[in-house]
Amino acid sequence: MYARNILKWSVCLSVLLVVALSVAGSAPGRADAKGERLLREAFRKLGGARAMTALITARIEIEGLQEAILLKGTVAALKPNYLRVELRGDLPSRGPIEFIYVADGKHYYSFSSLENAYTKVRLDPNPTEFLGQWEGEIDAFFGGEKNAAKVKATYAGSERVGNRMCEVVRADMEVKGPDGAPLKRTITYYIGKNDLLIHQAKFSVGEQTQTNQLTNIRLDAKKEKEDFVYVPPRDAREKTPPPPPPTRAEGLLFRTQRPFFLAIK
Repeated sequence: MYARNILKWSVCLSVLLVVALSVAGSAPGRADAKGERLLREAFRKLGGARAMTALITARIEIEGLQEAILLKGTVAALKPNYLRVELRGDLPSRGPIEFIYVADGKHYYSFSSLENAYTKVRLDPNPTEFLGQWEGEIDAFFGGEKNAAKVKATYAGSERVGNRMCEVVRADMEVKGPDGAPLKRTITYYIGKNDLLIHQAKFSVGEQTQTNQLTNIRLDAKKEKEDFVYVPPRDAREKTPPPPPPTRAEGLLFRTQRPFFLAIK
């Protein structure tokens, strides 16, 4: 039972990453003024920072899986194209798992301990987003306010996240699914009332819902290029990701590659 559900989780999470917020998306309809303003201001604030660090907790809920999967780790980012996200947790019957995403200024690495394998792709000099287990709470650091133009933003009230009151904004959009057909997606952002930082993001695909909560967010933290050096484990094997579509828009590369690293054999 657990093995079947874990496999379902890997497939769902793979689909989630394939159709994650991409520059190929279009905003359906008109945004309301307050939702649009809040999202643009939050994205603009992240995009204006030179560096960013945070702690991250990802809660993944799957229909049919009794307990949520928790991944905890760290986020570090530096302009123009440096990123390091490390997530660790445990899977029933599988034990410890680890995901590492690193952009070192020249290449973007994605490592998963599930296969003990990684991909390595050439890095855009000025990326606006990266393939990974997140949305605008991290990508807006690179894409800034222009990333908000891809969605229909709707104000959805206020809610407490931890000990902080946040404004809730629903971001609706349409993206191309793996088969090319339009697919509607919703990401819900929880934006601090006092600091305009994104403290939580929630998004779903199929039977999976993922909630990322960021704490101890520091903008313009002291980070240098040397903090983003990465060497994959010596015994890990490199897997070649498929090429991007020939008609892709800027930045679509990282969002359309099949996320091989979440497959469970």
